[in-house]
Amino acid sequence: MKIAGIITEYNPFHNGHAYQIEKVRQETGSDYVVIVMSGDFVQRGEPAVLDKYVRAHMALENGADLVLELPVAFACAGAEYFARGGVSILNSLGCIDTLCFGTEQECLSDFEQVASLLSREPVDFQQLLLSYLKKGMGYPAARSAALSDYLHTDVSFLRLPNNILALEYLCVLKRFQSPIAPHAIQRVGSGYHSPDLTGHFSSATAIRNTLLHKCARISEDSSRYLAEDATLQEYMPASAWILLQAYAKNYGPIEAEDFASMIQYRLMLARTPEELQDYFDIDAFLANRIFQNRFLFQNFADFTELLTSRNQTRGHIQRALFHLLLDIQDPAAPALFLPQYTRILGMRRKSSQILRMVKSHSDIPVLTKMADAPKNILDFPFHDEERKKTAICQLQQTTLSSHIYESVLSQKYHQPFRHENTRQIVIL
Repeated sequence: MKIAGIITEYNPFHNGHAYQIEKVRQETGSDYVVIVMSGDFVQRGEPAVLDKYVRAHMALENGADLVLELPVAFACAGAEYFARGGVSILNSLGCIDTLCFGTEQECLSDFEQVASLLSREPVDFQQLLLSYLKKGMGYPAARSAALSDYLHTDVSFLRLPNNILALEYLCVLKRFQSPIAPHAIQRVGSGYHSPDLTGHFSSATAIRNTLLHKCARISEDSSRYLAEDATLQEYMPASAWILLQAYAKNYGPIEAEDFASMIQYRLMLARTPEELQDYFDIDAFLANRIFQNRFLFQNFADFTELLTSRNQTRGHIQRALFHLLLDIQDPAAPALFLPQYTRILGMRRKSSQILRMVKSHSDIPVLTKMADAPKNILDFPFHDEERKKTAICQLQQTTLSSHIYESVLSQKYHQPFRHENTRQIVIL
């Protein structure tokens, strides 16, 4: 039996995602496909446009066998930690043969030399990287420049979003000395951040923007928009489109601006810039900028733009602000900053064999019923008690993040609040 893993966001699920799952099965010969998916908050430092249950359902309808949730501290993080969290879960399951991911390149050979270097980071490379950072370059640009100098080759292809993640996946696999084999699927269609709906394979960015813009124009009546305007239909698999229409009968899309008042309130609670430094992704420089400018907050977009600098990107700022809101602090034990549990969001009945394999091989708890989750973690035979404490903390963080998301969603669309303990696994 062969099992492939994919780490993703599906924000939202579209034709390109269905194509990728199909290609994974064709090219790897895998019997099952396991998805590790971000929950209600994603890597760009934003809420997912649709909640995690409907996105998991879309994936199961289009070839996935099992969908697992990536804890929020890794889901709402930069590429390095996003990759580290996803790969760690797949590695912990003990039965994944292949990690599949999209790239802009035709093969992985372009990445191998760079990944080997970054997985060990020799001192002279670190010094070269530091020299570029001291010149005021942001980390991605500084690393790219240092790599080009050190390897005497052009690595500009690493600036593309899919390639950045591909490199991080390879680095983590090497650091973990994982038996999981990497497999690249070349991206087709629009660019990752393309804002335009074009061709059969449009970007998630274009689909999100269209959904948010058109729903906002008709006073948040998402059901009416989707009933009257089928613009997005051709860019999503038929089953995903049907699920989106069903979701829109009661709910609709969510965006970062919907959390603006909550974030502004959280900023007002800060008494000193030093206390902000306790939070993930906030160093002394950013803490001071946030504190000094907190009374200039008018909306989320403008405030992040105000804080963006040459050294800190907009994505970094957005993540930092949501870490404040979601109470995601710097890890107390950095060596243990890996997912210490995973939770099943959905599965196919015909794939029950893979669930049995995962539960029998995994060295972290695989949670199903949320009401029993704390007890299942405490009863799990961890060899290190600190891992147990970390697992509980990660579960609490992720549950809180989902409740904050649900509070905004339910208020915006005038629906009852749904507690995580009442949400059911999606089973097809």
